[in-house]
Amino acid sequence: MKQIPSFLRLFTALILMSWASWGELSAQTVPVEDVIYLRNGGIARGKIVEQVPHAYVKIEIPGGSSLIFNTHEILRITRETPLYALHNLKKYAPLKPIQYHEHGLYGILSLHWNFYENNWGTQVSMGLQGGAGYKIRPNLGITAVTGIEGYQGGNVMPLLAGVQGRLLHKRISPMYYAAAGYGFPVSQRWNVQAYQGGLNAQAGVGILMYTRSRRSWTMSLGYKMQHTYEEFQEFPQGFWDGFNWIQPPPVTVTGTRLNQRIAFTLGLNL
Repeated sequence: MKQIPSFLRLFTALILMSWASWGELSAQTVPVEDVIYLRNGGIARGKIVEQVPHAYVKIEIPGGSSLIFNTHEILRITRETPLYALHNLKKYAPLKPIQYHEHGLYGILSLHWNFYENNWGTQVSMGLQGGAGYKIRPNLGITAVTGIEGYQGGNVMPLLAGVQGRLLHKRISPMYYAAAGYGFPVSQRWNVQAYQGGLNAQAGVGILMYTRSRRSWTMSLGYKMQHTYEEFQEFPQGFWDGFNWIQPPPVTVTGTRLNQRIAFTLGLNL
């Protein structure tokens, strides 16, 4: 078993620290919402997204819909603590707005099913990745992730930097991701004598689903590749020569391998 490089351990520790810091900040945030009181007695709660003096006010209400009111219809506009924050009751849950995570730090956790072909046909392996991202724009975030992935020669820990984003300001939106970096071997198969990592790159598209909490879910399909160098033993199949069973000696094979995968990913942004 290879030792995990010290800078990879430091990288993982920084990711965990960023998750903890985000948790403390989000716990201290007190939610507020815009409330429009109408002259006819009606009330609209949500987020004001456009306001033109002496003309109209546009407010986005829970669920993603928008309402527009002429100023002569409005009695007053206030900012208040939402009912769902004041009362922990299920009947107020639909009033909680969709959290679109427009900016700032967020955590990343994803489970991968990797499909590939080898001498035994179509195979499936699994991988796990975790990291942190930072939204620099509502539709674009930069990411840093690590994890563990299985390949023919052994297990690899990738260290990747990339981008992730959405295309629409909708509760369910198309999304994209791309990342590249280096894969470090952390273990090798029993018949592998030498195993070295190399370039790791992955990209894909999918669906991003926002929720009424800070969490959002992703489902995506993409391409993944990992360069490795391997020295391993192959054991030729034995045969019967008519008198004895002949088992040829193992053959040492060396060379680089381009491991290619089609990856289905289920992800969670925290």
